[in-house]
Amino acid sequence: MKIKHLFALLLLEGLTLTSLATAGEEQAFHGIAGRWLTNAVAEAFVSGTPCPRIVAFRLKGGESPLRISTTDPFFGVRVWFMEPAQNEQSPLPALRPATLELLPSAALRLTGSNEPVSGLQLTMEAALDPGLPVLRLRYGLKNLRVQRRRLAVWAIVALPHAGVGFAPWRAPGSGAASSMLAYPGSSPADPCVRVGEKGLGIDFRVFPGRGQIKIGTSSDAGWAGYGWSGHVLKSTADIVKGADYPEGGATITMYQCGKAASEGFCEIEHAGPLCDVGPGESAWMSHQLELRTGIKPATDSVDGWLDAVR
Repeated sequence: MKIKHLFALLLLEGLTLTSLATAGEEQAFHGIAGRWLTNAVAEAFVSGTPCPRIVAFRLKGGESPLRISTTDPFFGVRVWFMEPAQNEQSPLPALRPATLELLPSAALRLTGSNEPVSGLQLTMEAALDPGLPVLRLRYGLKNLRVQRRRLAVWAIVALPHAGVGFAPWRAPGSGAASSMLAYPGSSPADPCVRVGEKGLGIDFRVFPGRGQIKIGTSSDAGWAGYGWSGHVLKSTADIVKGADYPEGGATITMYQCGKAASEGFCEIEHAGPLCDVGPGESAWMSHQLELRTGIKPATDSVDGWLDAVR
């Protein structure tokens, strides 16, 4: 099947997530209103106000690795877009309040209000695996304009300066070439950058020499990890082979800003492939978060974390 035909099917027929986990009544977490999704081992907090976010994801009795803030929008999991690159409108759909709906499947759906400047409407769906610490997410951006557009869904996981971000060069057994990308204002020689035989990353505990940094890779593996204190958050998005990816072909990017633990934030980012979206149609992305514990890398390095997680 040609890629453009596959995209057309995805645009028109995105499947709704289902879950056997339960959703609680609306309550507050760190002053943010929302609802918990829970199963026997994990829980996730989902909010539509002041803006649509996956605010927290944690093991029962544990702490969420996601950054939390009530003073800026760079927290939890959010969805921006590229058209065909990042622009001043990219954040706008994720800044609109969203209605929070409990689906019959016990999944939660956030439906954002129409964003007039970008001409897009954001949908986020979240479902916990019935018995595993796995959160399955699906994002949609609906084109509200009368003309076709070429855009990509962009999922962003915000994290604190407390661990190591890492991504493999390629999927196991893959012979695909992979590249490292350093974006304007970023140096591959920055003290926070980590490059190994098996992958690359950013040590988020080391602050970037220029105040901020963004690097990426064209890896076909589709996942990146965040490791801290014996735990790992694994973030995975589907890869479409042969598709046109933005930002120089990056499938995974990592970003950090700030010069102290109390400043700025860190991110693992997945941009989907650019696709043509007609009036009233939506571009979709599937995304999965998984929590692992008891992780003991042989070395506190990119390769050490990758070996411990694979």
